[in-house]
Amino acid sequence: MEENDGIDLIIPGNDKYNFTNRIDDEQLAVLCGTLRPVAIYIVDIDLRYNKITDGGAKALAELISKAPRLLGLNLQGNSIKSEGAQYLAEALKECTNL
Repeated sequence: MEENDGIDLIIPGNDKYNFTNRIDDEQLAVLCGTLRPVAIYIVDIDLRYNKITDGGAKALAELISKAPRLLGLNLQGNSIKSEGAQYLAEALKECTNL
């Protein structure tokens, strides 16, 4: 990838193509593990209206902590509670562009 290239991870669960196959914690953990080697290129994550809970938030937080160029994060409509929010808040401290 070129230095100026960026990755947008956009998988909204309320999209008509994704509605019956929303991302859950297990799938998100696999996705995050796959993207970890290129996390420095991630600039936007939109996973709204999926089936993500605190467990998925923890996996996502690990990815986000390696994504300093992150400019946007949308997790609206998921089932993330205070524990997952804490994981994400800690990871977002590493994102200096926010």
